[in-house]
Amino acid sequence: MSERHFIVHQSDAGWQYTFMGTITGPFKSRQDAIDAAIEAARGEDSDCEVVVQDSDMRRETVWRADRKG
Repeated sequence: MSERHFIVHQSDAGWQYTFMGTITGPFKSRQDAIDAAIEAARGEDSDCEVVVQDSDMRRETVWRADRKG
């Protein structure tokens, strides 16, 4: 995993993402949170990625800066 990553996860209030200690959200759906995190990640100057973390703390990378997708 990249050192700079956006983590999308579900909270009591809904879906949100965190980046460098800042929480952004809530979002109505998982996909809304992922889309917002990817948009924010694209604005970063360095290599970073978006990771979805489930309630069991398993992580799945859904976007990397080098993929540009």
